[in-house]
Amino acid sequence: WTDDAWGNVLNATDPAASPHQYVGRLGYYLDGASGLQLLTQRYYDSGVGRFVSEDPVRDGQLWWGYADASPHGAADPAGER
Repeated sequence: WTDDAWGNVLNATDPAASPHQYVGRLGYYLDGASGLQLLTQRYYDSGVGRFVSEDPVRDGQLWWGYADASPHGAADPAGER
């Protein structure tokens, strides 16, 4: 499958396979019940491109943002940016 920078599945090459149980090299996991991705400390909603809870570190102005709003050049495997 392929996905966009926000984590949305764009093309599933094997429709019988679940695209996200373990979500790739960054260590994201899919919560099948909610459809949210768990990034170590908090859940991420790829449909809106942001976390569903505030940053536990509360660093900066984007407490619910993902990868400093730059998913093409950054990642946030710990859920802290």
